Amino acid sequence: MQSGVSGTFVLSGLEEQEISATNGLPRVIKQAVRDGTLSHGVRHCWMEFDDLDAVHAFVDVVRLKYQLLARPE
Repeated sequence: MQSGVSGTFVLSGLEEQEISATNGLPRVIKQAVRDGTLSHGVRHCWMEFDDLDAVHAFVDVVRLKYQLLARPE
């Protein structure tokens, strides 16, 4: 990790599939998922906020994850 502003998010296998299938996923999110470590079926992703575009991408992932969690099973 580097110093500066950053964020983390976790994805289950199903969430990772859903996010990967999303059209127009920002490169910074794709990279965070690709670089994330997998432990017990959960991918731990970290990303640095180099600019406002990265922050917006992170917020979009949080919003998408919320929508995935709010769906009835």
